Amino acid sequence: MLPRMSKLVVRILLSVFVVPLAAAVYLVTWALLEDTYTVFRRGVLLYAGAGAMTWIFVAGYWIGVWRGALKRTSYWGAGAVGATLIAPVAGALVAAALGMTDAIDRELAAFIGSALTPFVWMILTLFFWVRSEPASEAGAAVSVRCPACGYDLRGQREARCPECGAAFSIGELLEKQPGREMKREFSA
Repeated sequence: MLPRMSKLVVRILLSVFVVPLAAAVYLVTWALLEDTYTVFRRGVLLYAGAGAMTWIFVAGYWIGVWRGALKRTSYWGAGAVGATLIAPVAGALVAAALGMTDAIDRELAAFIGSALTPFVWMILTLFFWVRSEPASEAGAAVSVRCPACGYDLRGQREARCPECGAAFSIGELLEKQPGREMKREFSA
């Protein structure tokens, strides 16, 4: 029997797979556009079309994996829209800057710009999805009380109450918290 993984570990593993999956989507879209539509055989449009399809795939995949796991900040809406607009502009600027140099072919510059766009978008969304709380707020939500005298044990380095001297194991301490039920999982 395989060990159970936490949802966070599964999400991280699925996030790692976005890179090879995006590459596959890009290549398949590129091949289909090149073989199907004559307008895309002109080079730069081919890479832009494949990049747009890859961006749509990456955005859907990324949102699907992380939806519900991260708290949205109050400025998430404007930030997400901004990231959605900044990413293709950044990709186009990189492609244009590289295309203007004689060192790189225009089609290679278009490929780099279009492949870069979804990854710029993913990185930008991280800034809007992650909510950082001050340490005082993060610790304020969890209160552990001494079962014997009710003393607040937050910040203690051991499972011994400094007020009454009662000692507990971590399991006993958590089990005896009022209003909390401890789930136990047994492996066969």
